[in-house]
Amino acid sequence: FPVTIRVINSARPIRQTAQLKKKVRVAIDCGHGDKDPGFVVHGVKEKDINLSVGLKTARLLEQNGYDVFLTRDGDEFLRLDARTTQTNRELDIDLFVSIHTNASKHKNVSGIETFCMHPTLLKHEFGVVNKQLGKAIKKHQHDLCDQSKKLAHAIQKNVLTAAKSHKMLIVTGN
Repeated sequence: FPVTIRVINSARPIRQTAQLKKKVRVAIDCGHGDKDPGFVVHGVKEKDINLSVGLKTARLLEQNGYDVFLTRDGDEFLRLDARTTQTNRELDIDLFVSIHTNASKHKNVSGIETFCMHPTLLKHEFGVVNKQLGKAIKKHQHDLCDQSKKLAHAIQKNVLTAAKSHKMLIVTGN
């Protein structure tokens, strides 16, 4: 089903980026692939769902003026570290989205998960080289993490709204 993602009150940083560059670049990681199928239920493989959702998302983003980079566009296996290395090699990636569809053995469990970048996951080697530069980079990284959190909240909210409108059972928690 189509999902519209609107970022309210937090789109300013993305718009600023768009004004400095021709297009905002989005990396889409379609989780799993090839020998790593993810969950398999009644013959349906997570890797196939992830790829289908990723390709459709890429097409929608491209139609709306975004430059899209896919970590995979077919049934291929990439190690997790290869996915991030591949993406980090690409210049000027503004957003990284990894798509997964999880399953549970418990029939009463359903819902969605949206994760975002956190400052503790970032490296801080620059502070050793130059204290002032290190402080500036750390502040920039925290700003990026704040933007990531706002985007994750917007995605979570809009996916939940779309799922509810399609009468899907959603269990949420804070």
